[in-house]
Amino acid sequence: MRFYTEYQNEKVISKGATSDDNIIIEQPLIEITEEEYNAIIFETQTVITAEQIDAQIVEKIRLRYNENDEMKMLRLGIVDSNDAEFLAYNSYVEECREWGRVEKLKLGGM
Repeated sequence: MRFYTEYQNEKVISKGATSDDNIIIEQPLIEITEEEYNAIIFETQTVITAEQIDAQIVEKIRLRYNENDEMKMLRLGIVDSNDAEFLAYNSYVEECREWGRVEKLKLGGM
């Protein structure tokens, strides 16, 4: 396996790996070690914000519960906080929120 980095105007524009019998690009390859390959950080790397994480939390919840279903679950919880459907809903929402907290910590806190 050969690891490579492709440069343009002294900036890294791609990196990858090929086997000796599989050539991915026709341009000359610059041989680098696996450690160098893993250390490369692209300048175009997307930076996610806390607001985007919040939106992803809502998306995760919407995968199981649309807004009407969510209102129903909340009403069930108001009537009976031990209702099985409400408890399942609440548990899932807390899992999604915990995922968001972890992702935000990766950003450096919040």
